[in-house]
Amino acid sequence: MDNKPLASSRSFNSSAAKKSSTSRKRSLLSTAFSLVEATVHCLSLSATKYDDDTMFSKMNHSRMKHCGKRRAVIFPTVPLQFIKDLKQAAGVTVNDVLMTAVSHAIHAYCKLHKDSVLETKKGDIHIQCRALLPVGFPRDQNELNDKCTAMKNLWCMVSCDMGVGKSNVRDRIEFIRSKTREMKEKPRAFMQLWIQNNLGPLIPLPVGQKTVFDTFSRHSLVLTNVPGPAEPCRFAGARVKSVQLFFDNCECPRLCVSFFPNALTPFCALHA
Repeated sequence: MDNKPLASSRSFNSSAAKKSSTSRKRSLLSTAFSLVEATVHCLSLSATKYDDDTMFSKMNHSRMKHCGKRRAVIFPTVPLQFIKDLKQAAGVTVNDVLMTAVSHAIHAYCKLHKDSVLETKKGDIHIQCRALLPVGFPRDQNELNDKCTAMKNLWCMVSCDMGVGKSNVRDRIEFIRSKTREMKEKPRAFMQLWIQNNLGPLIPLPVGQKTVFDTFSRHSLVLTNVPGPAEPCRFAGARVKSVQLFFDNCECPRLCVSFFPNALTPFCALHA
């Protein structure tokens, strides 16, 4: 059709095959590198640098003791549609919006109390304030149908920086979006799940306990969300609007968000 000889077509196909082969090799190398990087990241997480001691997360780290006192803070219910509108306008996910709100709240709290870390690390200097995010995995339908395993979960904790040092909201939400996208694109969650389910049972109990403690004590908070029922439900004749989950963690504060059909309720458990 373009008046070129047939040999030219064969030459093109050969070139395409070579490029395809090269692409496959690069893809395999990239996958292998990602798995190695994810393995190193997961195995070294309990030995990473402690988060910066801001007013929000100042702790004794390795000497931390359970104080036995906790304070629950239940925030006002927010319309879920409002969060979705923000998500749509920013081009991010609902989780990104919620993480940005938490990050901005921590930043504002530290700024209000003239936090020395925030004052010292101004501009582009990075403040390390990480959250552990529970990441769930889909389960086999046979497990879901079995009454003995239906209530079990398949999840692991993944580390994610909150970008607390970002003073601009736009910079913060872009930073968090890049971090959550990295979590989705890299196999860190998968590798963390494999390590805890396969290597965890093989190591001595004291070693496992210390690894978990060291991992939690190096992070500032645990952040998660719990979807509620898709349809309105009632308890003792009254319509249920929200659910709060109380976690008496020793290591770090926890923030949980419960989703219901038309609203969400943030809940925070803090040290007294």
